[in-house]
Amino acid sequence: MVTSTQSFAFYLALNVLVFVVLAARVIVARWQYKVGLGDGDQPELQRRIRAHGNAAEFMPMGLIVLGALALMPVSVWWVHGLGATFTIGRVFHAIGLSKTGGVSIWRTLGMILSFSALALGAGMALTYALS
Repeated sequence: MVTSTQSFAFYLALNVLVFVVLAARVIVARWQYKVGLGDGDQPELQRRIRAHGNAAEFMPMGLIVLGALALMPVSVWWVHGLGATFTIGRVFHAIGLSKTGGVSIWRTLGMILSFSALALGAGMALTYALS
């Protein structure tokens, strides 16, 4: 039987891999455009930097919430459900931001999924803390 902590480790690993891919995409664009610092006014590099930066801003909080839930007496399915929702949301957001700096369905879906997982996870943690 898979435990909640094993499930958390799975989503932790997936999110770290997404983060590494986003960082690698920034590095490749820096080489391509010969930009060592900043964005060189290159829209493609700007989008890649923001996709990576957005992941750096949101992934830690999502993983903290997921890790905390894994330590609580919640079903492993909650960890899987929130972990999958959050991870898919982060991937969708990165895809959308990589394609355009404007509004996109991928970015919108990504943020809806990410915020939903964060809010539900926070609610579950608060409920546990106050019980």
